[in-house]
Amino acid sequence: MFLLRNNGVLVLSLIATWLAPANTAWAKSPTVQNGVTPVLCGTLETSNGDLQILDSIRTQLMESLPGSGLQCGAWISVAPGEGNWAVIRHRDGITLHVAGGSFVALTPGEEQVVLYRGEVFGRADGGTPELRVVTANARVRVGNGMALIGYSQAAEDTQVISLEGSARIENRFVTPSQILVREGEASSLNFKLLRTVPSTPRAIASLDLRSKLKAFPIDDRIHSMAVKAAFQRNERKFASTFEEEAKRKAPAPQRAPASDPVAAARAEAHRQKLRAHWVGKIVGGSPMTEQEFSRGPARKPAAAAVEDTEARYVARKKADEMKEKKRLIEEISKLKPEP
Repeated sequence: MFLLRNNGVLVLSLIATWLAPANTAWAKSPTVQNGVTPVLCGTLETSNGDLQILDSIRTQLMESLPGSGLQCGAWISVAPGEGNWAVIRHRDGITLHVAGGSFVALTPGEEQVVLYRGEVFGRADGGTPELRVVTANARVRVGNGMALIGYSQAAEDTQVISLEGSARIENRFVTPSQILVREGEASSLNFKLLRTVPSTPRAIASLDLRSKLKAFPIDDRIHSMAVKAAFQRNERKFASTFEEEAKRKAPAPQRAPASDPVAAARAEAHRQKLRAHWVGKIVGGSPMTEQEFSRGPARKPAAAAVEDTEARYVARKKADEMKEKKRLIEEISKLKPEP
């Protein structure tokens, strides 16, 4: 712009220059109040649907155009619905996807994000600090990975799902309560259930994870990585085996060699016990010889044996008759005739 010095045109030119729109990044930054430059904690990369950005005291609406700077303490409100979402790039290098129905704030302190309600999908790439999210009852840490974090005001429940690397969740008010959540696992802290320690991490179903990821504008590569992590965790075997499985996998007992005297004595004792048992069953407890025991029950005599027995009976009967006749003859010979 040319500077004209006649008739006060210089003053009007300066005013026009000040009111003209600028194409610099500073034009997208929050409004400077009282001449103090705001400290930016992030940038709104892109958004879809209804979105509102408020200042730290929630009295003024800020610009919500792609590329707008987000000052520290700013609140981001995304309207409910699947088509509403926002992508925020934190100054620490963290990428934050905010789902519909969420209300979050960026803080300059130790915690990067305050999740008042809703769900966020955070990704901490290599070389960036860990993602730190705080809710009304829990604190979540995600180092060099990605996780899905949600908080429900009605249920007073904070849930974290680790999708890459590992995450940690703890009670804000109880220090020694940190739980490690590995890839493909989920854990939650529910105050309505009177829990002071987060629940034991458990595997998350791939179908449930797919429905949750629909609310975030993530690309196919990240979506596939997240679903693959959940699938691999479900395929992982239990650290402790069940009793039936342990018995099935137990090695078979080794048989003792035949020359082992202990095994031979044990086998003989078992044999004697078995023999005594069957003796009592078969013959009422009367002893049996080894030959009778091995031969089994008595068999019927053959026909020849029957004939031989009858012949001996007849011969014995004839012998007895002859003896009786001889005795009678001797008795008669001793008799004397009467005179």
